[in-house]
Amino acid sequence: YEKQYQLQLEREQQIRLMIEKEQRFIDQLRSEIAVSPNDKKSEKLVKAESNLQKLHTILQNHVRTQNE
Repeated sequence: YEKQYQLQLEREQQIRLMIEKEQRFIDQLRSEIAVSPNDKKSEKLVKAESNLQKLHTILQNHVRTQNE
């Protein structure tokens, strides 16, 4: 049981790191778009925001399952 708990904690930490990385990428894209608007970067921003939302959902589900 302890090993399973450790794996769950590691997985949660990995998801949190992915969320942080995606958030930094979004912030960077927003800055670049503010300086010089660009359709390609805007598309990347939409995809990144979608990915971030998915990661948050995955994290919520993971934490919920862990607490059951």
